[in-house]
Amino acid sequence: MFARREDLAALLDATLLRPDAGDEDVVKLAGQARRDGCAAVCVAPQRLPAVARILRDSGTLLASTVSFPAGNSTLATKTFAALEALRLGAHELDVVCDLDSVRRGDINALEKEMGELMARTPEAVHKFIIELAWLPAPAWRHLGKALRRLRPAFVKTGTGVNAGPVTVEQVRRLRDVTGDDVAIKAAGGINTLQGAFELARAGAARLGSSAAAELLAAWDLRR
Repeated sequence: MFARREDLAALLDATLLRPDAGDEDVVKLAGQARRDGCAAVCVAPQRLPAVARILRDSGTLLASTVSFPAGNSTLATKTFAALEALRLGAHELDVVCDLDSVRRGDINALEKEMGELMARTPEAVHKFIIELAWLPAPAWRHLGKALRRLRPAFVKTGTGVNAGPVTVEQVRRLRDVTGDDVAIKAAGGINTLQGAFELARAGAARLGSSAAAELLAAWDLRR
């Protein structure tokens, strides 16, 4: 298990992307994540100004989604959304890649999309979301090669919306094809300490969870 509470917090992207989330929910999440020392807070674009004020002068970064959860916006639309998120205070961009290309295993299309977004937003930390449960088996190694060429900061296992919770096997397989060149963010259904530990041990460097506060509270209870 994690040696210290801080070790767990440093892996967590405290996430609130529910469409029915209100202002008070976002304020509460961001304040808690700042106090806990979470790696980042990930919210929808319209919530960025409020969260940016709460996280100012803290070590917790601000992340925004782009084309979440469908990933079917045009590249021009994604680029505009990414630039707008950065203008509103985001440091990190969780970008849903074109999911039709994922289903077809069209790695050339995915690499082109990721590469152009990285070129247009060089100041951002890029976390590209590949719905791994939908990726055809023959495309995995091609994806790994593309990611090693591009070297985004993170590749993310899924949206947590379209294809169910992340699995340890997905993280292990992704680590196998990317090596140490690209960090992995696991997301989707991470709501137990044991699950968080297993994903981290498998190679996840970030854990996106809407239950970040609950995971840290569970860690406290075991001391």
